[in-house]
Amino acid sequence: IAHPDMLMRLPYLVQLKILKQMEFYELFFIAMCSEKAKLLVRIIQHSFVKTVINVLEYCIKVQKSRVKGEDVVMWASVHYRPENEFLYKSNQNWDREVTFCNEGKRIRCKLSYHPTKQIPILWCKDKYKKLLPMALHYSICEIFQLSGDIQVIFRMDRYSEFPETKEVDNMFGMLNNDDDDESNEQFFENIKIINYAKITPTRSFVLRPENPLFSTTHLAICNPYRITRDHLCNFRGTSLTLHVANGFSTEDLIAFVENWIKGSNIILKSVMI
Repeated sequence: IAHPDMLMRLPYLVQLKILKQMEFYELFFIAMCSEKAKLLVRIIQHSFVKTVINVLEYCIKVQKSRVKGEDVVMWASVHYRPENEFLYKSNQNWDREVTFCNEGKRIRCKLSYHPTKQIPILWCKDKYKKLLPMALHYSICEIFQLSGDIQVIFRMDRYSEFPETKEVDNMFGMLNNDDDDESNEQFFENIKIINYAKITPTRSFVLRPENPLFSTTHLAICNPYRITRDHLCNFRGTSLTLHVANGFSTEDLIAFVENWIKGSNIILKSVMI
């Protein structure tokens, strides 16, 4: 990354030429140095529209319309985790630091680089592991003027590391925590999903038909083994998609359609099974 002080001393057209050669994460760090640098970085055109918080890979992605996304920066807790050991030991310079602010807290991070992905890794104290991804999301959105929609990819066995937020716009989850149905229920009662949820449960994953998940505006469930007639009839969203739904009888579907025709859900527009 070019030193920001040296960059700012160069002529304007030279600055732009240098910035256009930089990776997205380099622009991100340059923009954090000053308001002048931020305004300069904003001139560089890009086609990204949103961020994605990927808890499976501990990575923030930026996303173009209808495109999967591009990795920008990773986060990691300094608390020992086997999968982090290689990344921690591969760094030779722990003098580099970056500070973020979120929820009134200053999060001081050590900086390293992923040896294969070639993107930065921000190391924080364990108590900030849920707060740092949100700080990164807000910072990237503010600097590059992206949509503030919160999109999260996660797996239920990493519930303890879910980002520090009470609501998300779009969620993509693998619900493989089979041991504690109560925690599954509580998770979806404590998080508000504003727009869309796509989940993939295991065979034994169970939620009550009254759970708030079934009030998500747009809900898609892959392999919905334990979804029953009651779940269908209690759905309160706008669209419902059930992939590979083998657990319904003809009578269940007839009962659901009759219930729908009678006006049980006046905002429901489409169902695909």
